[in-house]
Amino acid sequence: MFDIEIRKVNNVYIQVVADASIRMGLTEYFARYVKGYKFHPKYKARIWDGKIRFFSYQNGYIYVGLIKDVLEYCKSENLKVKIDDEVKTLFSFSCDIEKYLENLALSAHGERIELRDYQRKAIINAITQKRKLIQSPTSSGKSSIIYGITKYLIDEVFEHERMLIVVPTVNLVTQLKSDFKDYSTLNGWDVDSLVSTSTDKKDDRNKRILITTWQSIYKNDEDWFDGFRGMIFDEVHQATAKSLTGIGKKCDAEFRIGLSGSINNEDETSEMTLRGLFGFKMVTTTTKKLMEEGIVAKLKVNCIHIKYSFLGKISKDYQEEIDWIIRQDRRNELIIELANNLEGNVLILFSLVEKHGKILRELAKKYNKEVFFVYGGTDVDQRENIRRIAEEHKGCIILASYQTFSTGVNIRNIRHIIFASPTKSFFRVIQSIGRGLRTSSTKTHCDVYDLFDEIYGSPKDPNTYNFSMKHFAERVKIYIKEGFEYTIEKIDLEAT
Repeated sequence: MFDIEIRKVNNVYIQVVADASIRMGLTEYFARYVKGYKFHPKYKARIWDGKIRFFSYQNGYIYVGLIKDVLEYCKSENLKVKIDDEVKTLFSFSCDIEKYLENLALSAHGERIELRDYQRKAIINAITQKRKLIQSPTSSGKSSIIYGITKYLIDEVFEHERMLIVVPTVNLVTQLKSDFKDYSTLNGWDVDSLVSTSTDKKDDRNKRILITTWQSIYKNDEDWFDGFRGMIFDEVHQATAKSLTGIGKKCDAEFRIGLSGSINNEDETSEMTLRGLFGFKMVTTTTKKLMEEGIVAKLKVNCIHIKYSFLGKISKDYQEEIDWIIRQDRRNELIIELANNLEGNVLILFSLVEKHGKILRELAKKYNKEVFFVYGGTDVDQRENIRRIAEEHKGCIILASYQTFSTGVNIRNIRHIIFASPTKSFFRVIQSIGRGLRTSSTKTHCDVYDLFDEIYGSPKDPNTYNFSMKHFAERVKIYIKEGFEYTIEKIDLEAT
């Protein structure tokens, strides 16, 4: 006699058939507090307890990728489980992919290249297990992994079905298609006839592969997703919870792969959502290991501690503090002077376009270095053109907003990165650093300049410090965790 039976519903859900008391236990076991729930209006109004419940008491539905957690719960409660044979098909696909990959004839810039061992393993695991959450650091070749998975499924598995590839920004749509063409130079795969980058053009709807952004499709009806047998979600951590789950639930793809350079396990609800929709996590390699092997540039973080010699009354409101910091003339001059004194290409990342980015651009005009300015309003083709120019440039400044250039943009020739605006976001820090990790024939190292501002607070009690200081403390934790070398230099500036 079994206490629980696990059945397949579709490629998104399994169903746990059990008595009401068992379902109630599972409901509470799979309840998790949402990050920042205490600040949510519904929690403050006491109409929501701050939790997401991944298991549905009413119908017994739970994401397929959480089956291991279900089985662990059953074991801890001494519950006997029956798993239907159909459930097992959700995690297994028999194929001879290794031989296929040996004959892939992958290329880069017209030259033959080979998949690295961890890339090959990621491709094989994703296809043979049909679902996988792949964590692979920036510059580890995630686009090659996406290409290998896609090409095999289109060539060897799918008949008329399609592949959906979702990326976080419009410039990455163009870049990924360009990468696919580059990889196909020697094997003759006709990317133009296979890949569409538009959800609107009628003549593109019959193409086998669609590369698009999550922002373009998350509001589409469920019927729109029919025909996609495979779904690859790149930089999956960036999609908001609502849009990600919307796409993940509406697209009943058999093969479901999520990739990211940085998955923050400290955010438990996001981690469970990702695992539920895409399967068990696989870590391909680490940035530190790639540095040791010479695959990515060796990184040094130069932390610049700015202490102001004169202060008026400074608000303890976060946004007012940021506005005050970016208005400091001497600080902005310091950023531009630093960028012009550094050899090689410099990427300056800022948060606010009008209040900060454009001010830095005006200051940069005093110097001789060529300056490129990129923000959300920059045309996609122009962004791609800037990216290409920077690849060949040896001494330019790229002023870019975090939103447009912190993720995925592939410029091998970035020698220095300056964090002009404070941030504590784990994803933003890791992804921004990743812009400088790609190597080239003339580049083996990258320096990051992390500016942080001391405005008020006591060294005896770090909790009394201003937001910029507190956020820097969070970034240091990231540097230590990732094994990045860092130093701290103090500079006194006069406040304006």
